[in-house]
Amino acid sequence: MKRSWIYRVVVLVVLLVVVIFAAKKQTIAPISPVEQTGAAEVYYLDAQSQQLVFESYEVVGNSKEEQMENILLQMAKKPQTEGLVSTMPETVTVLGVSLEETLARVDLSAGYEELTPGQKMYLRGALVWTLTSLPFVEQVELSVEGVPLVHSNQKPLGPMDRYNLVINQPIDPEPTNALRILTLYFADAEGKTLVKEERTVEVNANQALERYVLEELIVGPEEEGHTQTVPKGTTVRDIKTADGICYVDLSQDFVTGHTGGTVEEYLTIYSIVNSLCELDGIKKVQFLIEGEKQENFKGNSEFGQPFSPILLEE
Repeated sequence: MKRSWIYRVVVLVVLLVVVIFAAKKQTIAPISPVEQTGAAEVYYLDAQSQQLVFESYEVVGNSKEEQMENILLQMAKKPQTEGLVSTMPETVTVLGVSLEETLARVDLSAGYEELTPGQKMYLRGALVWTLTSLPFVEQVELSVEGVPLVHSNQKPLGPMDRYNLVINQPIDPEPTNALRILTLYFADAEGKTLVKEERTVEVNANQALERYVLEELIVGPEEEGHTQTVPKGTTVRDIKTADGICYVDLSQDFVTGHTGGTVEEYLTIYSIVNSLCELDGIKKVQFLIEGEKQENFKGNSEFGQPFSPILLEE
């Protein structure tokens, strides 16, 4: 009888413990993984060393998008560490941020375009390294007023991460502009030969002169009696010079926008070649279309080998 009583007491105690534990468990709301992100890194500019450094930041937010918004708001605030400054000036605001799998898309206001090249570089670096410190972000893609950012050669920057956007690299001094006389070649009024036209343009010290030459040819002639040689709508995808050869990578519009014809092709090709070879260090020009060599232009001109300039009668 005594043993039976003890057994009943033990059972009641166990049941009571289970009930109490269950009740306590129901009163504690589960914490989602998103709310438990923890510390991330917010990058600022060290005004003295001109290096990007970070402060730890305890991320909060009920969704991943909210966490990204909060960490970007923190980027714009004054850092706690003396000597650090925000890379995001008051003239630049974040218009929107979204997440597609592990790619964060950030849309900036038009104030970004008013920044100097150095300021843009620091801001891009801080944005990418700050957002990729979140465990769910691997890459960042930037736009301004909905338009994706592009390189100076008009190629989209595309997704950036910590591997293709290395911070704290030496940067060039802020560019200075100067006037430069370019010698350009267009077709004459009859479209039979090339004629020379000198043009004074404002150039940037950090921009290749070759690009200015191509862009002015695309704009077209200014002098009366000179006619266009490069199809309107042509864009310069890339341009660089190595070992005396200037490699000109043009968009497909250069081909599709051309009327064709043996003389017309000849004038177009050599207006570019002769204009570029007026620059020091350029002896020949190699054409590329959309990054690839093309064996012929419009069916009448061989196009796969570098071109040397032609001599014109004075």
